[in-house]
Amino acid sequence: MVCKVKSLSDLFQVLADPTRLQIVELLNSECRSVSALVKATGRSQPLVSHHLRILRICGLVEGERRGAMTYYRLTDDSVWEAVERCRQLVIASETEASRIAV
Repeated sequence: MVCKVKSLSDLFQVLADPTRLQIVELLNSECRSVSALVKATGRSQPLVSHHLRILRICGLVEGERRGAMTYYRLTDDSVWEAVERCRQLVIASETEASRIAV
């Protein structure tokens, strides 16, 4: 997905990738450099940069140059709020499914 998010399904496609979702979660708490994201995710620098590019093009993150480094942050707190709300729905669904299975 290499375009501005224009529909809910586009947003879910972008966030469906586990690495991108992990990056969004990490950027929720603070701005981070690519090298910090590489270390935190355990992924290679080219792969992290690829995912940041997709998130940036889709308008979910933005980068700021500070000397030789670029630091990334979420463009809006609502990005993380939406992810967290979906996480809560998944937890509730799993809880309900396990309750019914017993």
